[in-house]
Amino acid sequence: MIGGSLFICFFVHAQVGIGLNSPQETLHVKGTLRLENPSEGIGKVLQVFNNGSMKWSVSTASPLLGTIETNNGINTFFTTPRYLNGRIDLPPGKWIVKMSQLISAAFTGDSTAGAVAETYFTDSNMSSSPTSDYLPNSATIMSGSCKGPNIYGMLVGNILLNNQTNNLKSYYLWGTLTPVGTGGSHSVYGFSASYWGENRIYAVPFE
Repeated sequence: MIGGSLFICFFVHAQVGIGLNSPQETLHVKGTLRLENPSEGIGKVLQVFNNGSMKWSVSTASPLLGTIETNNGINTFFTTPRYLNGRIDLPPGKWIVKMSQLISAAFTGDSTAGAVAETYFTDSNMSSSPTSDYLPNSATIMSGSCKGPNIYGMLVGNILLNNQTNNLKSYYLWGTLTPVGTGGSHSVYGFSASYWGENRIYAVPFE
């Protein structure tokens, strides 16, 4: 070539083998493999994303159970939010939190009587302020009702939480229980009590 230069480029696609002489992939390891990263932990799996990056995540096959403390529950209506003796402890990451609560109530003298329960999660058993860890478009309140003449109703719901810390974080259950209807008498028994088999909190991870 006159007045110029000729460049020839060679691309070598090498395969690396560890513990063997004839690797079958770009990196081929025969034997055990150990990866260390601050996000690893017992029960976690190595998650691979579309861009090739990886991180340790909680296995979706490992739901976590919350607790409802041993108690006789609440035997009165309350319109000011209060701690309901329930919580769930979540590792870092995104979680679908599911909950069910039995509502046991009695109504006399008013066919329209009822009770409405609304619950949510906070960051403390001393504060009624909702947690800021709700994911966008998540429900922030789980609600349910009981209407006369029935004596039982259910509160069922799920929300999405994102623990963005690097540590296990506790989320505390708060809520209200409001009577509906002005005639007759209303009563409630054992709301958020641990002895009801229906009262459960659990969470599963997702990405």
